[in-house]
Amino acid sequence: MDVIWENDLGLDIERTLLLHLLDCSAEPLDVWCAGQDRPALERDQREKVGGSRLPVAAIARGIDMLGYARIDFCQHVSFAEAALTQPTNHELLTPHPDSLHFAPMRITEARIRPTFELESVELELAGGPIAGIDEAGRGPWAGPVVAAAVILDPASIPPGIDDSKALDEDGRETVFKRIIECAEYAVGIADVERIDRDNILNATMWAMGEALAGLRTRPRLALIDGNKAPRLSCATRTIVKGDAKCLSIAAASIVAKVTRDRMMMALARDLPAYGFDRHKGYGTPEHKAALDRFGVSPAHRRSFRPVQLALGLVEA
Repeated sequence: MDVIWENDLGLDIERTLLLHLLDCSAEPLDVWCAGQDRPALERDQREKVGGSRLPVAAIARGIDMLGYARIDFCQHVSFAEAALTQPTNHELLTPHPDSLHFAPMRITEARIRPTFELESVELELAGGPIAGIDEAGRGPWAGPVVAAAVILDPASIPPGIDDSKALDEDGRETVFKRIIECAEYAVGIADVERIDRDNILNATMWAMGEALAGLRTRPRLALIDGNKAPRLSCATRTIVKGDAKCLSIAAASIVAKVTRDRMMMALARDLPAYGFDRHKGYGTPEHKAALDRFGVSPAHRRSFRPVQLALGLVEA
């Protein structure tokens, strides 16, 4: 069967569809790019992927990826259904090439915005539930790192979900309230002691696991922001900048951020000298000045170099 790419979008959805086709197809899949000379493609180096052979080919049509490229994912799904429902039917597995062309790219806006398209393809091809996981607070000098897991209801996705970094504080609070009203969610919190004992990466992975374990429903798949995934009780997929691409991860980023911000504001009431309500523990000039003046508090991460400098444990 030939799968013909109209353009190389570089999106996770193409990979998702292709992996499912590789798993379910009764025949080898040849992937090539529309507009390119096919004999030349067949001479390209080939590699084995999931038992099927894929040509490694240059992109026929380059495009300046200045914005987010949308394609008609209905065509993905309908083609996938044809291939998956009766994988032994040769006629279904070799439809006319025109039916396999993906829609051309359309630049829709100046910034990538998260969508539910990756989740929709996964739900159509393999079912759910699907959880998004993200964290807040890996970089600050003080306070916990918080992870959140969110399972969105495809029939009731709240409006306004975006990468938490793209929303102001009021916007995050508004969308947070919408998310918790109609989605299943849970959080995991790694405190300063765990961060200093295990390091920030391991503490973050632990918090992600706690968040997933807190869900009432066990997801089939967890979509995780970044390039590292913890060991979980379900399948995982990492997505770099996932909070800017995937609504489930973006929702988790908002839940994690709002939860942590509220914790830091509560901490500010106990330790008002440090300004935690304003900088949330991040390394701002105000925070550094407070460290220099008042010293290190119990809320500070002693494994972080700026705090070690304030303690005199390392030299500048």
